[in-house]
Amino acid sequence: MKRILVLVLAQLMLLTPLASAAADAQTSDQDPQTPVSVSQTQTPAELFQAGVEAGRDSASHHYHSYPWLIGGFAGTAFMPLIGTGVVAGFSQLGEPQPPADHLISLRGQPEQYQLGFVNGYGSRAKAKALGRTLLGGAIATALVIGILTAAMSQPNYSLVSM
Repeated sequence: MKRILVLVLAQLMLLTPLASAAADAQTSDQDPQTPVSVSQTQTPAELFQAGVEAGRDSASHHYHSYPWLIGGFAGTAFMPLIGTGVVAGFSQLGEPQPPADHLISLRGQPEQYQLGFVNGYGSRAKAKALGRTLLGGAIATALVIGILTAAMSQPNYSLVSM
């Protein structure tokens, strides 16, 4: 039993950083605090879309979603059947806002660009929060399955204790 439990824990310890790195690999190399040059000849829709892209890049680099990883893990550990779903629902409530220094750097940009930036930041932040919540839930589920498998492999294991 100890051998199986150690193997499951070792796999989780190895896979968690890899999964987190894969989730973060989609970020670009551009510094998100550097405002994108916006020409005055762009249409409002183009300005909004440019702001959305810049906001997504900013959230990719600066939004910290690791608390949601812990929440997904804890939700599954304490409420196995619905815990991750509950925490995932909470992760989608509200609208994450960009840091104040990012908003200050947008002051010279057109209003449509600023609205797009806030919208893009919020959508990417929510996506990261949901992804981390589900990853935490998956890790906890794998751990619970590993522990139960290890316990059930014992010769004196019984589902009903008397």
